[in-house]
Order: sequence, then structure tokens, then C-alpha cells
Amino acid sequence: MTKSDKPLIPPDNDPGSDTILRQFGMFGVVLGQFLGSSGVGVGLGWYLWKKQGFPWWTILVTAGLGLVAASYQVIRYQRVLDRNRGKL
Repeated sequence: MTKSDKPLIPPDNDPGSDTILRQFGMFGVVLGQFLGSSGVGVGLGWYLWKKQGFPWWTILVTAGLGLVAASYQVIRYQRVLDRNRGKL
């Protein structure tokens, strides 16, 4: 294994080695992504509705797009963690 192929985090041999701290950290990342992205979506939708004259359901569409973006970011983050742990 060359130096560039070496995982950044050593692989966990113990299947129960996920500590409560690691789980809590991942929960924080997921919560932050979903609240932040949906908040930006709602804010953008509100701005378009109130200031630009778009229909009221624009808020629903932009909030939904925010949730989709958050889901995509969380999936990407989880794949990076799995790759760095050597699971993929």
C-alpha cells in the first residue's frame, strides 16, 4: 500500500467501536445540514414570495430543494467517512 492509498483514519476492527461521541457528532452534522439548508430554502422562498411576487407555494418548493440538498451533503459526508475508515 503506497502512502497515497493509506486511509486517513485507521479501520475499526471492533463492530461496536462507534462511540457515543462519534454518533453525537454525526447527529450534529446531520441536524446542522438539515436545519441550515431548509432554513435557507424557506428564507429564499419567503423573499421570492414577498418581494418578487412569486406564488406562495414557492416557499414549499425552495424548502424541499433545501432538504434535497441537505440529504445529498449528508450522503457525501458519510461516503467520505466510510472511505477514510477503509470500509469501501
